[in-house]
Amino acid sequence: MNTMNFGNTGGFPMSTRILDELQTAFSIFNALGAIAGDKTIISGCVTTGSIVSPGVVCINGEVLEFRGGTAQTKVKIVEVVENLLFEDNISKPVIKTRYVTFGTGVGAMDWVDFKAGFPTKNIDTLVARITALEARPLVGNIPIDLIALWGRPANEIPPLWVEYIGLAGRTPVGFSATDADFDVVGKVGGAKSKTLSIGNLPKHKFTYKKAVPGRGYKPENTDFPLGSLQDADTNELGNDESFSLLNPYRVVHFIQYKGV
Repeated sequence: MNTMNFGNTGGFPMSTRILDELQTAFSIFNALGAIAGDKTIISGCVTTGSIVSPGVVCINGEVLEFRGGTAQTKVKIVEVVENLLFEDNISKPVIKTRYVTFGTGVGAMDWVDFKAGFPTKNIDTLVARITALEARPLVGNIPIDLIALWGRPANEIPPLWVEYIGLAGRTPVGFSATDADFDVVGKVGGAKSKTLSIGNLPKHKFTYKKAVPGRGYKPENTDFPLGSLQDADTNELGNDESFSLLNPYRVVHFIQYKGV
C-alpha cells in the first residue's frame, strides 16, 4: 500500500496534493468490498428485536458506514456535504460524508437483500465439502431423501444409502390433499387386524316357527294342543356400519425423476 513519511524534519510541505494522496490511499479499501459483493453486510447490522445495530456494508463496490435504528423494509444512501470557509472568505464544499440508513426515496433498496458475507477462513472447509459431493458416484442428480425400493438383503444396501426405518412393516400410501386420512406427509394409520363388532354386521334377522294359541285339542299328529305353527322373525341386529380394511401405512410423496 502507499505510505507517507511524516517524520521528516525541516518543515513538512503540507499541501492539497498531500491531502489528495491520503484520500487516494483510503479509497483503496473499497476494493475489499469486491470480495464480499454487492449488498453485503461486512460487519455489525445485528437485529435484536426491532432494532438493527450499526455496522459496515458494501453497495456497488463502495464500503459504507451503516447507521442502525428501528428496522424498516427499505434503506438508502445518504450524502451530507459540509462547507468550510476558505482564506478568501468563500465557503466551499469540503467534507462529504456518505452512509447507509433506513429510509425511502429515490434509490432506496430492500433491506432483505442485504446478506452477511461468508468468512474467508471457512472457504477451505466449503471447498472440501463441494469436492466430496462431486466425487460421489451418482448416476444423475438423485435428490436427497429420495425413498426407493430395495429388493436385496439389508447388508447389501449400497454406499450412501441407509435403511428407512419409518416404513418398516408398513405400506406407503400416496399423499392426497382431499382425503383426511392421507393429507399429512408422515402420518401413520391402519391396523394389521380388525375384530368385527355387532355394529359392523349387515342388518339381518332369523326366521323360526312359533306356536299360535288355539281353541281346543286335536289328537292328530299334525296338530298342537294350543293351535298351529306359523313363521315368525327374531329381533333385527346390525347397523350396516363399515369398518377399516386399511393396511398399516405411512403417508409419503411419490416423486417422479425425469432427469431434465
